Amino acid sequence: MRKKDLNIEKIIDRYLNNTFSKQDFIDLMESIFHKKGISEFERKLEEKWIESMKQNGDANIQERSELYNEASNIIVNSKKYESATPRFRFKVHYIIRYVASLVIIAAISTSTYLYINREHTEKKICDISIPVGEKKKIKLSDESDIYINSASTLKYPETFEENQRVVELIGEAFFNITPDKERPFIINTGQISIKVLGTSFNVRSYNEDEWIGVTISTGTVSVSILDENSSIQLTSNEELWINKKNHFFQKSKKDVLQASSWRDGYLYFDKAPVKDVINTLNRKYAVNIILENPSEEYTITGEHDNKSLESVLESICFITNLKQKKDGNNIILY
Repeated sequence: MRKKDLNIEKIIDRYLNNTFSKQDFIDLMESIFHKKGISEFERKLEEKWIESMKQNGDANIQERSELYNEASNIIVNSKKYESATPRFRFKVHYIIRYVASLVIIAAISTSTYLYINREHTEKKICDISIPVGEKKKIKLSDESDIYINSASTLKYPETFEENQRVVELIGEAFFNITPDKERPFIINTGQISIKVLGTSFNVRSYNEDEWIGVTISTGTVSVSILDENSSIQLTSNEELWINKKNHFFQKSKKDVLQASSWRDGYLYFDKAPVKDVINTLNRKYAVNIILENPSEEYTITGEHDNKSLESVLESICFITNLKQKKDGNNIILY
């Protein structure tokens, strides 16, 4: 028997905090053959369980009750071995069961910790997909407003992190961002990343389109082209278009009301590739227009004020000398 008095509670605490030493193990194994060690262990087990219940309320009560009962049964069964088993065999079984009980205590504590911190570590991600022919306005947790265009997807956390606000966009959206100097707002599209502190701007980045566009209404933004490791600054009434194939970009002055006119049902094209124009019409009118010769290099300039699809197609055909025909549910331009 050791001459010093052991503080079983501190030894168990060190085990739970992962600071358990080799000497602690020796001391602990010696203590289990003395009533004081057993009583301290039983008290610590009950204390941990009660603490878990207080911290965690009604959550996972059944699970943690089962753990507590299992640990208690181990102690009871170990006491039975004391009178029914030769001393050497008793020591082996007792040590195994004692350590197993410690593991269960740790499981109770860890389970409680993970549950308490789960809502802090697991951010709920909202995923909004807008069908073709529709638009939607949403408000984020920071009071920012986002108008999402048809055939677009936006992913964002229900609550933002403390140091930044990050969303993912595929498609087109107009952002009116609440200023917050401590938490920049970042939009990732896969090929570009846009960083702002508080401003309003339009982003167009559809997978099927040849160009990505960013048009600034108010404030300043930084646009990073990820593959090029370069950054371009934009301010009010400036526009940036980036070619997705060769990363060629052009920056110019722009009336943002034209770029975001889609919110009010308008169509506005400024030297837009005919393929991108067709993609826009397919999304807006929920149709399937096909360019028979996709190598055609026509560009379209024009504005349409809530016009019908037939009217828009007639204008395109007039500008490009293309013709149109119906093929089942498809509209062919040739």
